[in-house]
Amino acid sequence: MPMVFKYFDICNSEFVILWILLFIALQMDTSTRHTICVVTAWLLAIVELTFAGSWYNWGGWNECSRSCNGGLSNRRRMCYGGNCIGNDIQYRLCNTRKCPSDDLMPEYEACQSYSGITEWIPRQKYQCSVSCVGKTKQIPDMISINLADGTKCSKHSSHYCINGKCLKLGCDGIVGSSKVVDDCGICDGDGTHCQERKPTQDKHVYQWDVQWTFCSVSCGTGFQTSRVSCWNIKYSQQVPEFYCNYKTQPTESKRECSSATCGPQWKTSLWQSCSVQCGGGFQRRKITCVHTTGRYKTLEVSSYRCPDPIPPSERPCNIQFCPSNWQTGPWTQCSATCDVGVQGRPVYCMKTFVRGIKVNVSDSECMGLKPQNSRPCSQPPCFKMLSFSPHIKQDNSTFIQLKKSKTIRLKIGVKAILLSRQSVKIECPVDNFDTSLIFWTKNNRLVSTSIFNRVYVTSKGALKIKRTDVSQDTGIYTCIAGMESGNVVIEFQSKLIARQKAKKIKKIMSNKSNNEILNIPQSDIIPGRGPQNIIALPRDTKHSKDSAVYITSDWSKCSRTCGHGFQTRKVTCNVVTDKYIRIVADKQCREVKPENHRVCKGNPYCPVWRDGAWSECSVKICKFDGIAVQTREIHCSVENNQSITLPPNKCDRKFRPQTHRQCINEECEAIWKTSKWTSCKPRCAKNGKKTRMLSCVWKHNKKQAQYNCKSKPKPLLRKVCRPKHCKRKCFDMSRYCSITKLLNMCRYRTFRDRCCATCTNSVLT
Repeated sequence: MPMVFKYFDICNSEFVILWILLFIALQMDTSTRHTICVVTAWLLAIVELTFAGSWYNWGGWNECSRSCNGGLSNRRRMCYGGNCIGNDIQYRLCNTRKCPSDDLMPEYEACQSYSGITEWIPRQKYQCSVSCVGKTKQIPDMISINLADGTKCSKHSSHYCINGKCLKLGCDGIVGSSKVVDDCGICDGDGTHCQERKPTQDKHVYQWDVQWTFCSVSCGTGFQTSRVSCWNIKYSQQVPEFYCNYKTQPTESKRECSSATCGPQWKTSLWQSCSVQCGGGFQRRKITCVHTTGRYKTLEVSSYRCPDPIPPSERPCNIQFCPSNWQTGPWTQCSATCDVGVQGRPVYCMKTFVRGIKVNVSDSECMGLKPQNSRPCSQPPCFKMLSFSPHIKQDNSTFIQLKKSKTIRLKIGVKAILLSRQSVKIECPVDNFDTSLIFWTKNNRLVSTSIFNRVYVTSKGALKIKRTDVSQDTGIYTCIAGMESGNVVIEFQSKLIARQKAKKIKKIMSNKSNNEILNIPQSDIIPGRGPQNIIALPRDTKHSKDSAVYITSDWSKCSRTCGHGFQTRKVTCNVVTDKYIRIVADKQCREVKPENHRVCKGNPYCPVWRDGAWSECSVKICKFDGIAVQTREIHCSVENNQSITLPPNKCDRKFRPQTHRQCINEECEAIWKTSKWTSCKPRCAKNGKKTRMLSCVWKHNKKQAQYNCKSKPKPLLRKVCRPKHCKRKCFDMSRYCSITKLLNMCRYRTFRDRCCATCTNSVLT
């Protein structure tokens, strides 16, 4: 009944009667219900025969859905006269050859076909559908998509997916067909039209066939590609691939092919860019006559050896007229010698014709704004103006406190290193400015002007700090006067460090009193373990605020551990008192400034790397195709004496020279090397095989080339052969073979094989 229901409208009058009969049958007893069901079945048959329609002929097959890897083509038919039984569409397999590059799996292809803003990836694969999830985990979380029509249900299956269903492929190539090949190899045959041949087992009927394409070139060395297909060798017909054993399917490969030798031919380079963008220019290219001497190798020969005509080496280009454009001349001199004047220049609308000829045309033919033909120019002012802008006088020195004082007075620009609990007054001298308008900041925060604060600004613009505090007063203080500003850096040191510096100064003063000629710098070498300080003091033993001496730091280490190097030290000019040190500019020191650098000597034997000449770029050491390797020797020796050789560990490994480098050698060519063919195996079979070994070597030195042959076509490694005929050993394999002879069972092959000796003797006798 379900088959009938799908052909009729549930609202038809005939169908309503049938439903009423079935409803009554369900209310009756068993015997009555059976009678009504029989009557209903007859009525259904009559209705189906009465209202059944007929099919028109099938239409033509449309275009295949895929160009390779198996697609589907369909055709349709029309129903007339009622409701037809059967499908109105048929599918058949087409374009079953393998795609050259098939990296995308069917489930990924199905998910990507649904991707839009969200990218979908497969989550779980079913027979003819796949569950996809969003890569970004957005809602909806999962969708189900049917695989593309024509996709195999499984890798080695003869079933294909149609609208999400897995249907079998018949021998006629139509999906869903039940037709099969009979014993005679005929599709949908009845097994009665076999040709007179020896019976062949099914597994040997279908075999893989390999055909090679034509050579890719008409002369010289080219390539051939193999094409694998499945054939019914019994009837010499090509069949779908699934009839053959996929385990024995040969892989598609390439091989070299050689046709006739190519004669000299013209070789052209690419056209160069046009000499002009418009107005007519030229393009040129290089033309050479070459002769192919070997695989991918060409030799340039004389032009007369190549056939006529000679390809053109020059051609015209961009012959269209150039659009009109604005062009300007040079600017004239300024009209005024001081203050502000005017400059002018000519402006033209120019049009460029063929061969660069330029003509002045009307301004209306030029597009865009016309460039300006005049502009103002400025010269030095006729009268110099007096400057009344503020100017801060800064003291660029360093002040180091050694002992406490009542109040320390500093000026803006100084860097002060003080002791804690010390009162400080910092002045900010400014020209052309009212000092009452000066204000100060500390670390970019405004300082108060209230005299009741510990840190404040006086009415004359000076900064006062009462009893300095290390934790609060360290930082940068800025004096601001209009647009001008200056900084004072205040740091602190401990009393211990101050005492050490004072002790050093005391030693300097004692040296001054013990030396009569202190205006000449002392020797750079002072005995003793302490630091080597050089002080040059004036003759006057009394120290005023203006007296200054040079103080030097210790010499640095020698710049080199061997040979000749340099040493440096810091030399500063200092105003020295018993309470502070002030580092000032060198011009305040009256004496000659001590040296701040000198030559030093270390180990006389300096190890250095020395390299030899590079070896020849030879085919003996090949790296890649066209690339060889050069080598050279290096050794460690003394810098000033090459004859003294040192161990390599004496030289610095960071500066070790390179010992290998690549070079160009076109004779480096990797080739496949084959061994001799083996003997035909197995020995006593109907068909056999010969094999040989394959290795990648360099053409000239025959050394192993490893992976350099990977991109080159491989020679055949096996071929079919016919072994020599071997006589089969004939013996009985059962103790009941005598009974076989008595029962005349040797006429059957199975008994002849099991009782070979007995059956053979019976034939001979």
